[in-house]
Amino acid sequence: VVSIAMVWTSAALAIEAQSYDFSLLDQDGNLVQLSKIKDPIVVLEWTNPGCPFVIPHYQKETMTMAKLAKTYKAKKVTWLVINSNHFSTQAQNKAWHTEKKLPYPVLDDHTGEVGRRFKAKTTPHIFVLNQARQVVYEGAIDNNPRGQNGDNTVNYVQQVLDDLTAGAEPRVRKTKSYGCSVKYAK
Repeated sequence: VVSIAMVWTSAALAIEAQSYDFSLLDQDGNLVQLSKIKDPIVVLEWTNPGCPFVIPHYQKETMTMAKLAKTYKAKKVTWLVINSNHFSTQAQNKAWHTEKKLPYPVLDDHTGEVGRRFKAKTTPHIFVLNQARQVVYEGAIDNNPRGQNGDNTVNYVQQVLDDLTAGAEPRVRKTKSYGCSVKYAK
């Protein structure tokens, strides 16, 4: 049991030790630079609007990510969506942003540079960064890959944000992400 705890601690520290900065254009052509964001917590969500694992989180009834972003905005959390699929365009991101009335920007990373740096594998794939812009959580939005939001759904990102905004360490640091693979440029 002790060795398992030691391995988990080492893995958590390895995640935390990473720190990144990047600049990407949003759906309107505005430059968004991570290091210029003033809020102490940043959520990065990798997406593909056509992915069947993303779609349930963006249906009118659920809007999982948008609801979280709105809830935590007052607690100084910035939510950014990143589209690293090679076929994505700023125009497509803008159309999706407008259609879904998203309260956060959709950033264009069609070169995959930022996605590869973070090792984003799936859509959705979530990374939560602390004030030092270190990754303190990486993985799935929740434990419900089909996005049905049943009574047994655990929203990991909500747990992490609750902990961080209360000044506590996240109770969960890493989970296995689920979804479609990010379609990086070759």
